[in-house]
Amino acid sequence: RSLEVPKVLEKALWVASTGTTLPLDLGLIRWDDGRTRTFVNVAGVGANGEVCRRANGSSKRFGGTATFLGAVIGTIVSYRPVASRWSWDGPDGHGEYEGDTMAAFCANGHYCGAGMWVGKGGSMADGLFDLTILGGVGVGQAFRLLPRLYDGRLAEVSIARRVRAHTVRADAVLPMEGDGETIPPAPATLTVLPRALQIRGGWLRPPGAS
Repeated sequence: RSLEVPKVLEKALWVASTGTTLPLDLGLIRWDDGRTRTFVNVAGVGANGEVCRRANGSSKRFGGTATFLGAVIGTIVSYRPVASRWSWDGPDGHGEYEGDTMAAFCANGHYCGAGMWVGKGGSMADGLFDLTILGGVGVGQAFRLLPRLYDGRLAEVSIARRVRAHTVRADAVLPMEGDGETIPPAPATLTVLPRALQIRGGWLRPPGAS
């Protein structure tokens, strides 16, 4: 979705052979023990990591959207927010958040989880993440917020914080996922590698812009 590649195979192959290739940002995750991993699209922290664990452990026979939606519902019922501390640096300077975290999306691209629109308004070529942190929520409130994951309005709720940053630090033991794969938990530092990878897509406008 973020690269605007069609789902129809023949059209996707046409983009692969004739599409525009641009230098886009990468995300780098560095854990405190020195391990590193890059990601192209979105890194998720908190409940996101549990959602991916559930989704990747399922058969996925009903397709990506149904699989991830089922994993989200299961996670909402069982997962509880974790006390954590966040810090970041970006165009508006240094910022911090300390409190319960249900989930956080460190987005380079726009979409993750088969349609969750968590990077609305961002760009894959601006040298910045679009970070959304969702604070402590109960089960009932989490279900009410579920549509906001898919319509791009999660950052508008009062318990969410949205910032643009080139460096993000998560200080808590929190599950993590990178581009839909389960990865080691935080604490970790996430940094943008500006225009580090040549990527071909079907863009008709600047990549990642809404």
